[in-house]
Amino acid sequence: MKKSVLWGLVVILILGIGFTMYYSFQKDNIAKFNWTGTAYLAKDEWGNVIADNNIFDVDVTVTNTEENPGPVVIQIVDSAGALLGEEKTLTPGETVTFKDIPWDSGTVLIQAKATIEGVYEFKVINEKVAD
Repeated sequence: MKKSVLWGLVVILILGIGFTMYYSFQKDNIAKFNWTGTAYLAKDEWGNVIADNNIFDVDVTVTNTEENPGPVVIQIVDSAGALLGEEKTLTPGETVTFKDIPWDSGTVLIQAKATIEGVYEFKVINEKVAD
């Protein structure tokens, strides 16, 4: 009896979470992915920050956090290695948005290059207003 009640509560909880996520997407009409993490960057060499496989067109916002040792150059490449948009230089604390990264770009890779070697923290948001 206790197990069936417990499983019933688990199912209700899972359905509630799924409904909340669905409702949140429908209400805001936005799909969003947030990530904060670090990457070791060698001086004047491209390093990988994070990769993502989009299922729809997204705007990618990248922040070079204030605590970082120096400016970085950010680029986004598709799975074939083609540059998506232009390279952007960010000083610590600065943010840039790459608009309309196509859904069919395969695995999209955010890369960074630094003039000062070290560990850098980045905040990345993939967001697209659903049509």
